[in-house]
Order: sequence, then structure tokens, then C-alpha cells
Amino acid sequence: MERLDVIKPKELKPNRSANVLFHFMSELRFLCRAIEAKALFPRYCKENITYLNLRVNDHQLTEVAYPEKCFCDIPVHNVYEHTKNYGTYGIGLPKTWGIEQGIQPIQYVNINSQLIKDFQTAFQRGTGVAADNRDAQFLSNYLVSYMLYIKPLMGENRNRVTNEMENIYFTDECEWRFVPDLSTKEMDSILFDNDICKKDENQKSIIDKYNEALERLRDTWLIFEYSDIRYITVKTYEERDKLIAFIHDMNNGTDEIEKLRLISKIIVLDDAEEDF
Repeated sequence: MERLDVIKPKELKPNRSANVLFHFMSELRFLCRAIEAKALFPRYCKENITYLNLRVNDHQLTEVAYPEKCFCDIPVHNVYEHTKNYGTYGIGLPKTWGIEQGIQPIQYVNINSQLIKDFQTAFQRGTGVAADNRDAQFLSNYLVSYMLYIKPLMGENRNRVTNEMENIYFTDECEWRFVPDLSTKEMDSILFDNDICKKDENQKSIIDKYNEALERLRDTWLIFEYSDIRYITVKTYEERDKLIAFIHDMNNGTDEIEKLRLISKIIVLDDAEEDF
């Protein structure tokens, strides 16, 4: 049998999914910041995990927060609907770039499947092991890591544009996810339930403090070059003109030719809705 070489993704192009990973933001200033820094910054995001029905010491886990940066694997002609939930300010980067950066497609799970039943059993047993059992602790940590890359087929989600809760099919998002390694950092890699609500002595939330720290930790960023960018999206012509002015005025060492190349990649989504 011929051996399949899985090490060379650049030789293949997907037939049904996109060859670009899009990340969308809710405000133009976030897009400008990313373009100027040539980076996307992970942020702690809250995820509802009640669907997993996990318990630790008779306490049911309902919510987790961990640093991530999410992308969608959706062709350009279908991306407009996605922006209604996550914002119209986007950067499209090659899928090969995402693979090299370690960005992982998430697994959508049927909560009634045997896979989830086995996960629940393994998680319960893993959280009950003694702290000095290093092998068991390693497996327990793996289960927590795995949890960061799964999502139910459907569920309730907060719309980042309207801030309202909606019921959606998560599978339509075709999500890829980047979670930085914080094992050497002085911050928690994952927060559960009550820890999410904690505040410091100045009444600043732990999540806000961690997000500020992540933006200063360059080795947690997703770095790109301007040559990597395939598309930049905004909603209106007015926003396009503001972005053009911002790129023109950038003082980060980018020459005028490169700035013109960047500007040429801007798509106005009000047009895209009609044309694609």
C-alpha cells in the first residue's frame, strides 16, 4: 500500500472548504492594531461547558475561560453570514500559514455519542487521581486540553455584534482554534467557574488582567507578514477609507509599495453580500 505523506499540506488545495482562514473582529480599531503589529493576540474567552455534564468534588462545571484565537474555514462567498455574529473587520490568512502556526480544527461533538460518554468517564476518573501520580496527572491534563478543542453541534452563543444570545449550529462556523502554551508563564492556562469571576484588590477582573498581559507577551502572539494576508474586510466604504488612511499613516517601517499592496487586499462586505 502506498504511504500517504501528511507532512506536505502545501501540495494540496481543498475542494469544498476554504484555502484561507478568516479571523473577524467587532471593531475597526482591533483590526488596525493587528495590522500595525503584524500579529493577532489571543484573549481569554468564556465557553459554556454544561453540555459535557462534568463534575469535580460534587461541583458541576458550567463555564471555562482560556486563551484562544478563533478562525473560520469558510469560502469568501459564504463568509458574510458569519460576520453577522462575529463582526465585519477581518483578516484572511492562508490555511498553510495556520497549519504551520499550529492552529487546530475543532471537533464538533454529538453530546449523545459514545465518544462524549467515554470522555465524561475518563474526566471524572482523571480528576480524582492523587497529585503524586504523575502519569495519571499527565492524562488528566490531556483531557482538559482536549476539552479546549471540542464544541457541541448546536447551542446558545452570544452574538459579538448585538450582544444578544442566539441558538445556532456551531458546525456552520467551521472553526479552527489556536491556544497558546502558557506552561512557562505566571498565569493560569484555564479558569473554571468561580475563578472566572475573581477580581484583584483594585476590583479588576482576572480575565482582563490576563488579557492585558497576553498582549505584552510576544511569544504568545500569532505573527504574520503582510505578504501572508490574502484579504482584509470591512463593512462600508467609509470604513475602507478610514483603514486606508490608517495604513498610509503607519509608522512601523513599512514602505509605500507594501502599504499599497495591503490596501489592494481590502474587501468591502456591503459589496461582497451582493457580488459573491
